[in-house]
Amino acid sequence: MDYCPLSHWINQNVLYRKVSECIFIVCLGSTTSTCLLFVFPGLFYLKLSFEDFLSRQKLGACGLLVLGICIGACSLTLITVNWAYNE
Repeated sequence: MDYCPLSHWINQNVLYRKVSECIFIVCLGSTTSTCLLFVFPGLFYLKLSFEDFLSRQKLGACGLLVLGICIGACSLTLITVNWAYNE
């Protein structure tokens, strides 16, 4: 197997650190994934479509946006509570 400097850097700087130093990476990953899956598609559809706001598609996009914000807030809350009580 070949030596990969990026893999070595990740192992040394991320995987072997204390949990308190990795909480930033966990929060970054959870918010990024929530935005990519829920928030951005709904937001971009609302921004780029020219139809009436009360159409079925735009209401679905608004629902997706609100759901994404709720899931992101719940995710960050659970991560923070889990981190705080496991210290």
